[in-house]
Amino acid sequence: MNGRILRFCQTVALLTVSAGMQAQTTYTDGVFMLNEDWFGHNNSTINFLRPENDVDPFEYYIIQNNEANAGQSLGCTAQFGAIYGDNIYIISKQDQDGGERGREGGRIVVADARTMEIKKRIPVIMTNKEGKSIADGRGFVGVNEKKGYVGSSNGIYILNLETYDIVKQIEGTENPLITGDEVNSDGIGPLYQNQIGMMLRTSDYVFAIQQDKGVLVIDPETDKIIKTIEGCFCTMVQSKDGNIWVGRNTNMDYQDYPYGEMGASGECWEGKELLRIDPSTFETRAVPITVGGLNQTWYAWTAGSLCASTHRNVLYFTFNEDKWSWFTTSKMYEYDIDSDTFTQIYDSSKDERFFYGAGIRINPLDDKIYGALYLDNNRQDYWVYQMDNAGNILQEFEPIQRYWFPALFIFPDKYAPEVKEFTDITLKNGTEEINLTDMASDKDNQDIAIVKTIQSISNENVVAASIKNNRLKLIPKAIGDTEITIRFDSNGKYVDRILQVHSQTTGVQANETEQIEFITGNGGVQIKGLTHNAYLTIYNTQGVQVYAAEITSDEVITGLSKGHLYVAIINNQTYKLIY
Repeated sequence: MNGRILRFCQTVALLTVSAGMQAQTTYTDGVFMLNEDWFGHNNSTINFLRPENDVDPFEYYIIQNNEANAGQSLGCTAQFGAIYGDNIYIISKQDQDGGERGREGGRIVVADARTMEIKKRIPVIMTNKEGKSIADGRGFVGVNEKKGYVGSSNGIYILNLETYDIVKQIEGTENPLITGDEVNSDGIGPLYQNQIGMMLRTSDYVFAIQQDKGVLVIDPETDKIIKTIEGCFCTMVQSKDGNIWVGRNTNMDYQDYPYGEMGASGECWEGKELLRIDPSTFETRAVPITVGGLNQTWYAWTAGSLCASTHRNVLYFTFNEDKWSWFTTSKMYEYDIDSDTFTQIYDSSKDERFFYGAGIRINPLDDKIYGALYLDNNRQDYWVYQMDNAGNILQEFEPIQRYWFPALFIFPDKYAPEVKEFTDITLKNGTEEINLTDMASDKDNQDIAIVKTIQSISNENVVAASIKNNRLKLIPKAIGDTEITIRFDSNGKYVDRILQVHSQTTGVQANETEQIEFITGNGGVQIKGLTHNAYLTIYNTQGVQVYAAEITSDEVITGLSKGHLYVAIINNQTYKLIY
């Protein structure tokens, strides 16, 4: 084997757990290893690996060993964790393992990402009228500094990131099969259908997979589903170029709703295709996987192996042709998006070792791949591979023997976004747009996913502003000056910048692209030429709004004062109106 093998005494580590000792109190210089751990014996655990430490690279049980967390732990069978802002959010399927003694867990555990001190444990996400739990944990995504979404076996829930309380369920994501009284021991019960899988935040929306529906597109401002891309999908990621990629089942006989009713364990799954989704237009393109494939992730849900580089426009995933061993894989593949080529870059089966669960993730700082490998379910031998982005092993680490069952690698978020300063802008001829794509970057996150939002406009009577698809649109209303504060939020860490805007126009201009006419008379102003309903806003020359409503073609607008000049805005287009 290439690399170095580091083995440490299990007895010493176990004594550390019982004594409550803690080797180091900050966690920014390595990688978190979230473990399902030994079901039936104890709750899930997190270890921390410092690859540059030649003497003692592993720190074990960093939640349980923290003295501030006395009597607390993670929940049972944690499969997902994410750092957002200053916290790490760990989501477990259940709140407590039957074998855990002396510590209480939670389906949601919020801890300080630097110190691992627990801030909040939420044992139950949602209950029925009888008080029975009706939502097992799945995943998490940060939406903004005030809220996040928690995925479950029964819908998506809004989590207040200031109080760490569940606010409500997002309408349309619920699992109607779950009542709290169902039996799921057969492996095809309600718990294995309609689940929420991976979720991610783009600059404009939240994308979430629901097992029996497809990819849900959610407006993060309203928490409403605005579109569903139907299909049978599993894992999901956003690539460096900004596109969304999901694994799709190509067994077309299995595409009819409900997908989860038959073959929940995966025998009907054929993951031979990626679906590319444009994050702005929602246009899709099917990309056949020419070598390898994607295993389904639904039965005993995992996050899946599909992951993306932040340095190159490349995806990685692992695969096992054996449908009955979907949670253990040996072959790792690279998909070069720009050249549209799939390549096998590693096969661990030659060493009789296998990637477990989600298996691999890429460090966003240095583009190194981390893989979690083991022998089989009955052995306590595990390894962590550090590999370059071509699949070559750089280092090999061997933790103490234990039934770890690693779920996911999580990388510290060390850096806030770096944001350029704005140059003052003068509006002379009407509406202008500013491309914000290259305004901000982040060393350890996808630049394309940085969220830009307008926090304030000092004088809203001068300019109207909006941001969509990383473009800031400025619509002059009146002559004057104003300041616009824009927030650049990268994974919960944000920087505000102020744009000085000088408007030398009311925005009134001839518009040659629209055939809209304003016909004035004693009864008011008639709008002609609209082909569908539109939103009309009218301002006087001082920038004061005097009318705002949805209108139809031939509608008559009343209430305007005669003998005045107005600015009318329809669908962000400005017109001069004299009445």
